[in-house]
Amino acid sequence: MTADRAERSADAIRELIVTGRLMPGQRLSEQSVSESLDVSRNTLREAFRILAHEGLLVRRPNAGVAVARPTLADIVDIYRVRRLIEVPVLAAGDPAHPGARIMRDAVDSGTSPPSCACRSASWATTAPSSTASWTATPPCCAGSSRGTPTAPRPT
Repeated sequence: MTADRAERSADAIRELIVTGRLMPGQRLSEQSVSESLDVSRNTLREAFRILAHEGLLVRRPNAGVAVARPTLADIVDIYRVRRLIEVPVLAAGDPAHPGARIMRDAVDSGTSPPSCACRSASWATTAPSSTASWTATPPCCAGSSRGTPTAPRPT
């Protein structure tokens, strides 16, 4: 029973992290989180243990628990996986789609699409509240003049 509650609590906290409602480096108070999830502190500690094992939380001596900050290696891994998924999807896309011309022109010119987030003064302020907000290269810029392979041009 307690294990179920701990898993459900871990699921709830994981969702808050993934959706960006809990930000990297944010300290988590046992008291406030246990109250908001309506679980005991012991159950919450078990949920924290689960998430720390997954690498989503870090335990700090004498400072409690905080949301993990992604490393450069984590960010590179995220974009490698995205490239594995997104490049074939773009390649298989309908070349007549209005977005195909914009993407083809961006690839040809080595720039980002006109509406690209990187064109703003601060990517961090325009990034969605998700893992993308971890100050990584905006997804639209991953294939532009940054040395990352780009999607094949639709034919």
